[in-house]
Amino acid sequence: MWILMAALASAAPEVAVLGLHIPGQNADEGRADSERIMESLNSAGALVAVGPDEVALRLQGRSNLVLSQYALQEGEDLLDEGRVLYQNAEPDAAIPLLEQGVEALAEGARISGDTGALIEGYLTLGLVQSGMNNNTAALKAFSAAVVLDPKRELDSMTYPPNVIELYTQAQSSVLGQGTGTLELKGVGSSTVKVDGIEINADRAEGLAPGTHYVFATDKGGARYAAVTQVNPGETSTVNIGFGGLSLAEPTQDQNLRMAQTEHLYSALGAYAQTPLILLGGQVGDDVVVALYSARSKNFSQALSSPAGTDPTQSILNLIPAIGSYTTEAGDIRPDRVAFDVPGFLANDNALLLELLLNPQVSGSTAPVVETGPRWGLWAGVGGVAALGAGAATWAALRDLEPTDQGTVTLGPIP
Repeated sequence: MWILMAALASAAPEVAVLGLHIPGQNADEGRADSERIMESLNSAGALVAVGPDEVALRLQGRSNLVLSQYALQEGEDLLDEGRVLYQNAEPDAAIPLLEQGVEALAEGARISGDTGALIEGYLTLGLVQSGMNNNTAALKAFSAAVVLDPKRELDSMTYPPNVIELYTQAQSSVLGQGTGTLELKGVGSSTVKVDGIEINADRAEGLAPGTHYVFATDKGGARYAAVTQVNPGETSTVNIGFGGLSLAEPTQDQNLRMAQTEHLYSALGAYAQTPLILLGGQVGDDVVVALYSARSKNFSQALSSPAGTDPTQSILNLIPAIGSYTTEAGDIRPDRVAFDVPGFLANDNALLLELLLNPQVSGSTAPVVETGPRWGLWAGVGGVAALGAGAATWAALRDLEPTDQGTVTLGPIP
């Protein structure tokens, strides 16, 4: 027993190697580069490299969880910031953050097919706008929520009467326009969801007019996602295909690229079952290498050098030094923790795209019922009058009431 514990204690910590963010590189090239990096790491001895095939097995059935966390984290963070500002009586600062959060959640729904967070985002925004007597803006937010979940009713024990009245007005306006249909071509044996609800046919009928989210997975786990408009009395067509893998819209904005990197590797760290993940690639004319710690949720300071004519070789030259950034326990040394992260574009790592969006293995699935915390109870008309519009609205912002968005299929949870 003591021998085993001593051996475990002395073992070098694991680090996952999942390709490089190099523009124009394909998945096969990324796999070959990963193997070279793993050899270099193992030779140095400070870390034990785990490759993409092993991580793919560990992520079996869980890549959808990685995608959801990656896609939705930014929007949820922005909503949380907006709620805090509103609680602190700073509505002018809160509303822009809530609007940005909804925009980010809409992009997240496009990637993940998960519209539940987006619906709650619209409801939160509508609630705050109504609390500030911005009824036109509140109606717009509530209408967007109705499009995605037309049967949703607001709880009178949670929402003030004036908010329920505005929501009901938005619901009547949206549904009074009639409904449209989506014709889904190329379904085959794939599983298709529209707005988070599984469709057991090649047509989705009775959809409220507005923006809808289509998400499909085939038997091998490959994913397809699309955003489409439905008009009343009309049939729109969606052609389902599983090519053109993408995790984000291309951008030259360095802050957005840094956010992509942070959210992507944070999501991977939650499910890859390894204490460290190596991230590397090209940023402008330089190559950059860093580590992410799943334990402390920190990124290391980056090592960089000119990319030259062979970016991979330039990265390999940096690999031996990265092991000195870690502790024996498999975390990042305190003096090597960074305040920012490399500005990679998620789509530039073709191997990682394939691992997440076109997995070759699939796990068993099980229904998961999302309950979540309920929103704080509204105190009634007298409470609203005493607290004021802002404080009363915040009383309903502390938690989110659960919503039924259909069955979510997930892989086995350890």
